[in-house]
Amino acid sequence: MNKKIIALISLSILTLTVIGFFAFYRLKTESKTEPVVSTASVTQVAKSKKINPEVKVSQEVEVVQEVLPEVEPEVSQLAEVQDEDNSMRDQMLERIRSLAESDVLSAAQLAEGLDPGDMRREALNMVAIVFANQNVEASMKWASSLPAGEDRDSAIKYLSYEIAMREPVTALKYGMDELPESTDRNELIKYAALQWASTDPEAALFWADQIADEALRDAVLTNVTTAWSERDPQTALRFAKQMINEGRDQNDAIASIIARLEQQDPEAAKELKQDYMPQQ
Repeated sequence: MNKKIIALISLSILTLTVIGFFAFYRLKTESKTEPVVSTASVTQVAKSKKINPEVKVSQEVEVVQEVLPEVEPEVSQLAEVQDEDNSMRDQMLERIRSLAESDVLSAAQLAEGLDPGDMRREALNMVAIVFANQNVEASMKWASSLPAGEDRDSAIKYLSYEIAMREPVTALKYGMDELPESTDRNELIKYAALQWASTDPEAALFWADQIADEALRDAVLTNVTTAWSERDPQTALRFAKQMINEGRDQNDAIASIIARLEQQDPEAAKELKQDYMPQQ
């Protein structure tokens, strides 16, 4: 009940037109017609009670108390419709996921044919993950061929993360070429570099040191040196101190490396902590 009151209070601010219920107008199936609240229903109720629909905020609670009993049944019906829609959405996504396992191109076609929105984006992301595990090159071509926009960027991001777990260099090149500059792109770069460093830290370090954006460079070097510490913590510490600019990233890298070393060799970690973290 509290949630419904809060919702109706928000609607009254927008002159009680119940704009928020427009999204439900499209929720129709062949077997049954869902209940829909008319855009004028609340306003009409208000008028019938001689309540000005353009009330001030200070009067909202009184208006809600007057109007709520007559629109509450419609709100409940709309909640039931939303539950049914969520169920249909889950069924569609599961169908696409299952189809992608056996026929990823058909699943991709089905996902691309969905109406724009969250479900289409989630379906494309799901196809991208499955596709990446089947054929890296073909999956990249498919994602790149999607129409420009948020859905394409999202599919490429999910695809690149999946590829990075096995082919980090491929994921780095692809993600950097295809994604616009953004926080998501930077996070992908840091993740792929971390995966690269776990198998070839020297190459990953050399590459990361060439990044022009200093903030991104330091963040990537933090990941690389931290991954390197699994093999050679002392070398990783030296590079973290020499290559990462003084500041938060360098402090985080040193602290992370020493914390890992403490699990392997507490005495060595204690000595290095005195050298690299004297303030501690």
